[in-house]
Amino acid sequence: MDIGPESDNVYRIKYQKSEPQASLKFDELLNEEQLKVVTSSLGPSICIAGAGSGKTRVITYRVAYLLSRINPKGRIILLTFTNKAAKEMLGRVGQIVPNYYQIVSGGTFHHIAVSYLRRFAEIIGFKREFTILDNQDARELIELSMDDLSIKRDSFVQANVLLDIYGLMINTLKGVEDIIQEKRPYLLKYSDEISRIFIKYNQKKESSSLMDFDDILKFFFILLTQYKEARKPITEEIFYTLVDEFQDTSPIQAEIAYAIASETGNIMVVGDDAQSIYSFRGANVENMLNFPKRFKDCKVFNLKANYRSTKNILSIAQDIISNNKEQFRKELKPVREEGEIPWLVPAENMEEEAKFISSRIAELINDGHRPSEIAVLYRAHSHSMELQVELTRANIPFIIRSGLRFFEQAHLKDVTSFLRILYNTNDEISFRRVIKMFPGIGNTAANTLREKLISSKMDIFDWVRHQKDIPQGKAKTGFEEFRRLISKAEKIRDSKPSELLLLFSKEFYADFLKKSYSDAIERLTDIEFFTDFISRYNTLSELFSELSLISNMEVERGRGAEKNNDEYVILSTVHQAKGLEFRTVFIIGLADGMFPSQFSTNRNRDLEEERRLFYVAVTRAKDNLYFSYPNSVVRYDSNLVVKRRSRFLDEIRNFDKKVKLISLEYEEKE
Repeated sequence: MDIGPESDNVYRIKYQKSEPQASLKFDELLNEEQLKVVTSSLGPSICIAGAGSGKTRVITYRVAYLLSRINPKGRIILLTFTNKAAKEMLGRVGQIVPNYYQIVSGGTFHHIAVSYLRRFAEIIGFKREFTILDNQDARELIELSMDDLSIKRDSFVQANVLLDIYGLMINTLKGVEDIIQEKRPYLLKYSDEISRIFIKYNQKKESSSLMDFDDILKFFFILLTQYKEARKPITEEIFYTLVDEFQDTSPIQAEIAYAIASETGNIMVVGDDAQSIYSFRGANVENMLNFPKRFKDCKVFNLKANYRSTKNILSIAQDIISNNKEQFRKELKPVREEGEIPWLVPAENMEEEAKFISSRIAELINDGHRPSEIAVLYRAHSHSMELQVELTRANIPFIIRSGLRFFEQAHLKDVTSFLRILYNTNDEISFRRVIKMFPGIGNTAANTLREKLISSKMDIFDWVRHQKDIPQGKAKTGFEEFRRLISKAEKIRDSKPSELLLLFSKEFYADFLKKSYSDAIERLTDIEFFTDFISRYNTLSELFSELSLISNMEVERGRGAEKNNDEYVILSTVHQAKGLEFRTVFIIGLADGMFPSQFSTNRNRDLEEERRLFYVAVTRAKDNLYFSYPNSVVRYDSNLVVKRRSRFLDEIRNFDKKVKLISLEYEEKE
């Protein structure tokens, strides 16, 4: 449009008059299942959208239908799990019905909550200009609360773990002890102190008009359920509520959605109970399963046509998920042809499994696959350790969706740093990393101790034995604990690296992890796998020579590699891969105790989530699917542990017809 000044001092905006928009022909734009959802009447409804069935398309056109045919008497709210997803969907809506998109609001639960809390903050005792704490500020306030209660920070549960427990309490609407019992049972002995810390923490926030990230949902929920003067104007201005990925909502998020829609009763939730895999974050699949019970007159829709995967891949996915008792029964209908039969590859061990995958990926790339069309999925990051080594050796570029390569993770750097100071006393970086883990030792004490060690010209064993000038105050306890650990390590100094690592973990690091990280058990499992991995090395010299070689190869490859994601194979946990699709998928580590996880087999609820996780992994594949598992694992103590293939593989019906069993042989390259 052109804007120009005129002689009468009035700006006149010149614009092109838009033509009336042609009526949308929804029946031509959507399949029959999608059309039923998009054009459904008002009121409560649930859309069970199977994998690859066009969920995003349905949400987009549902909003377009409401705007163009229903004439909403208020706002439409689209609740998503990322602001990016909301922006993309609303962008599509704007392209379809550009004259109406401005009355639609979209974003995460937190995003929508903040906008209303700013308007009604004074009702719940906050200033409108309340401050939202970032993670660092929240940690500092937790630590100040501990100081006020005279709880020693160095020897207590760390602030980030406390904040994780606090967040789970809010999201699940449960108390402190219930959360600790369910999620962090090893912290039960601290439950009274944790409760006191949370009381003090909340007092500090409320007195200063502060909220942390989880408080945003807590206070919005309180506003909607306990204050009519806020609930009434909010619910009256919202005509329709749409919730995406409803299977991943926590109990408080579901209750917020219900409260928002309480005035009109117009709510549609969209998701797939078969892809509910985030209970560790507080998500509850029962929100979705119980929705029709909560709303007796609710309409139930199913999207079963799958446009992504071949018939053979979908058949396997269907066999697996049908074994879950708690679910909406459904059967995906493949739009595509049968396709290739998936492979199952039993390998002698994890090293051979990695060699097969590396070799097969190289063949696929040579046959014209773009590396980015290939994904290797696994249950836990530690299962990719051997593969990362093998791909590096084969010079096959890869990226990891979880961000860090296995050996770059903080807990792996911690344990290797301990081994490094036993190997090389002059390793300053490793010494500082290790010594600062001990209570009371910060940067200043670490620097002082480092200087004393170097000036002594002793190895670390002699130094701790003869060191008399030890730090005083808080650092004294930490140094004495460090001295005790090194003295124990000296007694087995000539043992294999795996035995030295076991000592470190048993005597100090396992307890340190439990107090320092919310995912301590997963990290300890990583360390177990790493211990098994390094048991092949007899000396620290052998171990660090190998790790240095791998690291240097990665650096060299990184220097020459194109910064183009098409050039990289994708390595990812299944959790990180949800929502993505690939031409070829390898699912590795399919042995009981690995996938499903060893922590999931005692409770049926946990096992069903593991099965949903496997279903998600299978349905990421479009054309080609490979299963593999190690028949055995050599433990750090040289014991051979025989692995049973995953029980999920045994749930595939007519196995011999649906899966091609592949044996591995070696032949020399010409």
